[in-house]
Amino acid sequence: MGEQLSKIYKPKKIEQQANELWSSNSYFHPNLPSDDKDRKAYTIVIPPPNVTAPLHLGHALNNTLQDVLIRFRRMQNYNTLWMPGTDHAGIATQTVVEKRILSEEGKRRTDLERQEFVERVQAWKDEYEACIISQLKAMGCSCDWQRTRFTMDDVCAKAVRAVFFKLFKVKFVFDHHDICPENYVAKFGRKDFFYKIFLITIVCQICLYFYDLYDLKVTDNLFELTIRLLQASADSLRIYTQKI
Repeated sequence: MGEQLSKIYKPKKIEQQANELWSSNSYFHPNLPSDDKDRKAYTIVIPPPNVTAPLHLGHALNNTLQDVLIRFRRMQNYNTLWMPGTDHAGIATQTVVEKRILSEEGKRRTDLERQEFVERVQAWKDEYEACIISQLKAMGCSCDWQRTRFTMDDVCAKAVRAVFFKLFKVKFVFDHHDICPENYVAKFGRKDFFYKIFLITIVCQICLYFYDLYDLKVTDNLFELTIRLLQASADSLRIYTQKI
Protein backbone atom coordinates (compact mmCIF):
# COMPACT_ATOMS: atom_id res chain seq x y z
CA MET A 1 0.00 0.00 0.00
CA GLY A 2 1.29 3.42 -0.95
CA GLU A 3 2.10 6.19 1.47
CA GLN A 4 -1.02 7.81 2.85
CA LEU A 5 -1.29 11.53 2.29
CA SER A 6 -1.65 13.73 5.32
CA LYS A 7 -5.11 15.19 5.85
CA ILE A 8 -3.56 18.50 6.81
CA TYR A 9 -1.33 20.54 4.51
CA LYS A 10 1.87 21.37 6.33
CA PRO A 11 3.55 24.07 4.24
CA LYS A 12 6.82 24.11 6.16
CA LYS A 13 7.44 20.42 5.46
CA ILE A 14 6.16 20.39 1.87
CA GLU A 15 7.91 23.58 0.82
CA GLN A 16 11.20 22.37 2.26
CA GLN A 17 10.92 19.15 0.27
CA ALA A 18 10.13 21.08 -2.91
CA ASN A 19 13.07 23.43 -2.44
CA GLU A 20 15.43 20.52 -1.81
CA LEU A 21 14.22 18.83 -4.99
CA TRP A 22 14.64 22.00 -7.05
CA SER A 23 18.08 22.80 -5.63
CA SER A 24 19.38 19.26 -6.17
CA ASN A 25 19.05 19.66 -9.95
CA SER A 26 19.68 22.47 -12.42
CA TYR A 27 16.01 22.96 -13.21
CA PHE A 28 16.31 26.75 -13.20
CA HIS A 29 19.75 27.00 -14.84
CA PRO A 30 19.18 27.47 -18.59
CA ASN A 31 21.51 26.68 -21.43
CA LEU A 32 23.19 29.57 -23.20
CA PRO A 33 21.31 30.61 -26.36
CA SER A 34 24.22 29.41 -28.49
CA ASP A 35 23.77 25.90 -27.04
CA ASP A 36 19.99 25.84 -27.33
CA LYS A 37 19.07 27.45 -30.64
CA ASP A 38 15.85 25.51 -31.08
CA ARG A 39 14.03 27.17 -28.18
CA LYS A 40 13.00 30.78 -27.73
CA ALA A 41 14.61 32.67 -24.90
CA TYR A 42 12.65 34.37 -22.12
CA THR A 43 14.51 36.34 -19.46
CA ILE A 44 13.70 38.35 -16.36
CA VAL A 45 16.43 40.25 -14.50
CA ILE A 46 15.18 40.64 -10.95
CA PRO A 47 14.97 44.26 -9.75
CA PRO A 48 17.78 43.79 -7.22
CA PRO A 49 16.54 44.53 -3.70
CA ASN A 50 18.69 46.82 -1.57
CA VAL A 51 20.79 45.17 1.14
CA THR A 52 19.58 47.78 3.60
CA ALA A 53 16.95 45.50 5.18
CA PRO A 54 15.02 42.22 4.76
CA LEU A 55 12.34 41.91 2.10
CA HIS A 56 8.83 43.14 2.84
CA LEU A 57 5.34 42.44 1.53
CA GLY A 58 5.88 44.57 -1.58
CA HIS A 59 8.84 42.42 -2.55
CA ALA A 60 6.73 39.31 -2.01
CA LEU A 61 4.10 40.57 -4.45
CA ASN A 62 6.66 41.74 -7.00
CA ASN A 63 8.61 38.48 -7.00
CA THR A 64 5.46 36.35 -7.05
CA LEU A 65 4.41 38.03 -10.31
CA GLN A 66 7.86 37.44 -11.80
CA ASP A 67 7.77 33.81 -10.72
CA VAL A 68 4.36 33.30 -12.33
CA LEU A 69 5.65 34.68 -15.63
CA ILE A 70 8.90 32.71 -15.65
CA ARG A 71 7.20 29.43 -14.72
CA PHE A 72 4.53 29.97 -17.36
CA ARG A 73 7.17 30.41 -20.07
CA ARG A 74 9.16 27.48 -18.74
CA MET A 75 6.08 25.29 -19.08
CA GLN A 76 5.83 26.49 -22.68
CA ASN A 77 9.34 25.12 -23.26
CA TYR A 78 11.05 28.50 -23.49
CA ASN A 79 14.71 28.68 -22.54
CA THR A 80 14.01 30.72 -19.40
CA LEU A 81 16.29 32.66 -17.13
CA TRP A 82 15.26 34.53 -14.00
CA MET A 83 18.46 36.19 -12.86
CA PRO A 84 18.65 37.06 -9.14
CA GLY A 85 20.81 39.57 -7.34
CA THR A 86 21.06 42.33 -4.75
CA ASP A 87 21.88 46.03 -4.90
CA HIS A 88 24.56 47.70 -2.77
CA ALA A 89 22.46 50.90 -2.38
CA GLY A 90 25.62 52.68 -1.28
CA ILE A 91 24.37 55.81 0.49
CA ALA A 92 21.30 54.14 1.99
CA THR A 93 23.36 51.21 3.30
CA GLN A 94 25.94 53.56 4.78
CA THR A 95 23.15 55.45 6.52
CA VAL A 96 21.60 52.38 8.19
CA VAL A 97 25.03 51.18 9.33
CA GLU A 98 25.76 54.59 10.81
CA LYS A 99 22.44 54.52 12.65
CA ARG A 100 23.18 51.07 14.08
CA ILE A 101 26.64 52.13 15.30
CA LEU A 102 25.20 55.28 16.87
CA SER A 103 22.35 53.47 18.62
CA GLU A 104 24.42 50.50 19.85
CA GLU A 105 27.78 52.13 20.57
CA GLY A 106 27.11 55.85 20.72
CA LYS A 107 29.74 56.43 18.02
CA ARG A 108 29.67 58.23 14.71
CA ARG A 109 31.26 57.22 11.44
CA THR A 110 34.02 59.76 11.92
CA ASP A 111 34.98 58.10 15.21
CA LEU A 112 36.08 54.97 13.32
CA GLU A 113 39.03 54.36 11.06
CA ARG A 114 38.06 54.14 7.40
CA GLN A 115 38.92 50.44 7.10
CA GLU A 116 36.96 49.58 10.23
CA PHE A 117 33.88 51.37 8.94
CA VAL A 118 34.20 49.65 5.55
CA GLU A 119 34.33 46.30 7.35
CA ARG A 120 31.17 47.19 9.28
CA VAL A 121 29.38 48.00 6.03
CA GLN A 122 30.64 44.76 4.45
CA ALA A 123 29.39 42.77 7.44
CA TRP A 124 25.96 44.42 7.10
CA LYS A 125 25.89 43.64 3.39
CA ASP A 126 26.81 39.98 3.98
CA GLU A 127 24.15 39.61 6.69
CA TYR A 128 21.25 41.09 4.76
CA GLU A 129 22.24 39.69 1.38
CA ALA A 130 22.11 36.19 2.88
CA CYS A 131 18.78 37.05 4.51
CA ILE A 132 17.29 38.33 1.24
CA ILE A 133 18.43 35.31 -0.79
CA SER A 134 17.06 32.93 1.84
CA GLN A 135 13.73 34.81 1.80
CA LEU A 136 13.50 34.49 -1.99
CA LYS A 137 14.27 30.79 -1.78
CA ALA A 138 11.74 30.31 1.01
CA MET A 139 9.11 31.91 -1.23
CA GLY A 140 9.90 29.29 -3.87
CA CYS A 141 11.27 31.75 -6.40
CA SER A 142 12.58 29.77 -9.37
CA CYS A 143 15.66 31.93 -9.97
CA ASP A 144 18.91 30.68 -11.45
CA TRP A 145 20.80 30.81 -8.16
CA GLN A 146 24.07 29.88 -9.88
CA ARG A 147 23.97 33.30 -11.56
CA THR A 148 23.28 35.34 -8.42
CA ARG A 149 24.91 38.75 -8.69
CA PHE A 150 25.74 41.65 -6.40
CA THR A 151 25.99 45.05 -8.07
CA MET A 152 29.61 45.47 -6.92
CA ASP A 153 30.79 42.05 -8.10
CA ASP A 154 33.91 42.20 -10.26
CA VAL A 155 32.07 41.16 -13.43
CA CYS A 156 29.47 43.92 -12.92
CA ALA A 157 32.09 46.56 -12.08
CA LYS A 158 34.09 45.58 -15.17
CA ALA A 159 31.05 45.91 -17.41
CA VAL A 160 30.15 49.31 -15.93
CA ARG A 161 33.69 50.62 -16.48
CA ALA A 162 33.63 49.39 -20.08
CA VAL A 163 30.27 51.03 -20.76
CA PHE A 164 31.21 54.35 -19.18
CA PHE A 165 34.47 54.44 -21.13
CA LYS A 166 32.51 54.08 -24.35
CA LEU A 167 29.99 56.69 -23.18
CA PHE A 168 32.93 59.01 -22.60
CA LYS A 169 34.25 58.33 -26.11
CA VAL A 170 30.93 59.43 -27.65
CA LYS A 171 30.79 62.44 -25.28
CA PHE A 172 27.79 61.20 -23.29
CA VAL A 173 29.70 61.62 -20.02
CA PHE A 174 32.32 64.21 -19.17
CA ASP A 175 35.57 64.37 -17.19
CA HIS A 176 35.56 67.90 -15.82
CA HIS A 177 35.41 69.41 -12.34
CA ASP A 178 32.81 72.02 -13.36
CA ILE A 179 30.25 69.65 -14.92
CA CYS A 180 26.99 69.34 -13.01
CA PRO A 181 23.32 69.07 -14.07
CA GLU A 182 22.70 72.79 -13.70
CA ASN A 183 25.70 73.74 -15.83
CA TYR A 184 24.86 71.14 -18.47
CA VAL A 185 21.24 72.30 -18.73
CA ALA A 186 22.37 75.92 -18.99
CA LYS A 187 24.83 75.07 -21.79
CA PHE A 188 22.96 72.46 -23.81
CA GLY A 189 19.32 72.82 -22.80
CA ARG A 190 16.99 70.80 -20.59
CA LYS A 191 15.74 68.62 -23.44
CA ASP A 192 19.21 67.39 -24.36
CA PHE A 193 20.08 66.77 -20.69
CA PHE A 194 17.10 64.51 -19.99
CA TYR A 195 17.49 62.75 -23.33
CA LYS A 196 21.10 61.79 -22.64
CA ILE A 197 20.36 60.75 -19.06
CA PHE A 198 17.71 58.40 -20.46
CA LEU A 199 20.12 56.94 -23.03
CA ILE A 200 22.95 56.51 -20.50
CA THR A 201 20.68 54.60 -18.12
CA ILE A 202 19.27 52.24 -20.73
CA VAL A 203 22.60 51.64 -22.47
CA CYS A 204 24.25 50.70 -19.17
CA GLN A 205 21.47 48.27 -18.31
CA ILE A 206 21.42 46.61 -21.73
CA CYS A 207 25.20 46.27 -22.02
CA LEU A 208 25.52 45.01 -18.44
CA TYR A 209 22.88 42.35 -19.11
CA PHE A 210 24.46 41.09 -22.33
CA TYR A 211 27.95 41.24 -20.86
CA ASP A 212 27.02 38.98 -17.96
CA LEU A 213 24.47 36.61 -19.48
CA TYR A 214 26.23 35.86 -22.75
CA ASP A 215 29.80 36.37 -21.52
CA LEU A 216 30.29 38.94 -24.25
CA LYS A 217 32.63 41.89 -24.34
CA VAL A 218 30.89 45.24 -24.63
CA THR A 219 31.89 45.53 -28.26
CA ASP A 220 31.66 48.63 -30.43
CA ASN A 221 29.01 46.93 -32.56
CA LEU A 222 26.81 46.10 -29.57
CA PHE A 223 27.27 49.57 -28.12
CA GLU A 224 26.59 51.42 -31.38
CA LEU A 225 23.59 49.23 -32.18
CA THR A 226 22.12 49.95 -28.76
CA ILE A 227 22.64 53.70 -29.19
CA ARG A 228 20.99 53.69 -32.63
CA LEU A 229 17.98 51.69 -31.45
CA LEU A 230 17.45 54.00 -28.50
CA GLN A 231 17.87 57.15 -30.55
CA ALA A 232 15.37 55.85 -33.09
CA SER A 233 12.78 55.18 -30.37
CA ALA A 234 13.27 58.36 -28.33
CA ASP A 235 10.71 60.61 -30.06
CA SER A 236 8.23 60.30 -27.21
CA LEU A 237 10.94 61.25 -24.72
CA ARG A 238 11.86 64.33 -26.73
CA ILE A 239 8.19 65.42 -26.78
CA TYR A 240 8.01 64.93 -23.02
CA THR A 241 11.18 66.89 -22.26
CA GLN A 242 10.00 69.79 -24.38
CA LYS A 243 7.12 70.24 -21.94
CA ILE A 244 9.37 70.38 -18.85
